[in-house]
Amino acid sequence: MPGLTDWRGAVGIVTGASSGIGAQLGRDLAARGVRVALLARRVDRLEALAGEIGRCGGDAVAIGCDVADRAEVEGAVARVLERHGRIDLLVNNAGYGRHVLFKDHDLADVERMMRTNYLGTVYGIRAVLPAMRARRRGWIVNIASVAGKLGQPDEVAYSATKFAVTGFSEGLSYELVPIGIHVMVVYPALVRTEMFTPEVLARMPARAHRTFIDPPEFSRAVLRALERGKRKRHLRPHFQSTDRLRAPARRSVCGCAGSAEAPPLQRLRDQQRHGRRLLRAPQPRRQAAQRRSALRLQRLSRALPLRDVRSLRTPGAGWDAGEGRPEALLLRRGHATGSRRDGADVHDRRRLRR
Repeated sequence: MPGLTDWRGAVGIVTGASSGIGAQLGRDLAARGVRVALLARRVDRLEALAGEIGRCGGDAVAIGCDVADRAEVEGAVARVLERHGRIDLLVNNAGYGRHVLFKDHDLADVERMMRTNYLGTVYGIRAVLPAMRARRRGWIVNIASVAGKLGQPDEVAYSATKFAVTGFSEGLSYELVPIGIHVMVVYPALVRTEMFTPEVLARMPARAHRTFIDPPEFSRAVLRALERGKRKRHLRPHFQSTDRLRAPARRSVCGCAGSAEAPPLQRLRDQQRHGRRLLRAPQPRRQAAQRRSALRLQRLSRALPLRDVRSLRTPGAGWDAGEGRPEALLLRRGHATGSRRDGADVHDRRRLRR
């Protein structure tokens, strides 16, 4: 996906901007020249952050908004469009979690968490899509978690919300990329935020404390990934291994589904391109078997006449009869059964057995 490199003058929305990751992203975006709209429930903190950004020469507006309420999200987006006329970037950062066993977790809070973490993301994207689609340009960043790739004990409800964000983001990216709107998912691990209270930190092992990162480091990684056009950003690389296994599936989905909003000719070209990639997808087992057969033939050619080696490649030379490896076939025919006193033949037999 193309990177976002022209920051100055762009318009961005950051949800959950009253503290932690969202506040730091708001500062860093404003420092790059982005006109930032800060959304959160705690308006007093938002206004303090907007004042801080303004004193540093940035452009920021504080808008009180509960992302779990669709009407409030739509109203906040309408205010941004009225103020700036467009939206280039949406960062869905609002969310929270609880470190509690599921049997002790209040179900009302589980429902609230799903509305905030997952449906808040859905509401925000649905509200900005008309403006982005009209310009055929836009970037959407969804802050997920490694808990959205690997279920976490005592964070069952939180993991479920982040799994939902992951699946929603991946499917949405297939729909929107043909019309110039790009979706990036970020998978942070442990970030020093208000979610990790002193009680939670006391229960964590010492090795976990060494893996924490601070919001400034997280923000720099996200903006750098946006500039480079990344679809996904893992703050811990070892969680990226599953994406390599999913790459062929991604090509297949892109080639078969496409996007109904893409121009017909472009959609056909995309499907043909992805289809060719799928047909050319490497087959490791077949390639390895072909390499092994080639090496065997190369070893045999050093000890046998060329006509005998060629006979191995023709049908009916023992392959159809299920006679096993080619060297075993040749040994039964008596081609490599020389005397032990013949050093060359002994050497060749040892090479064949390898």
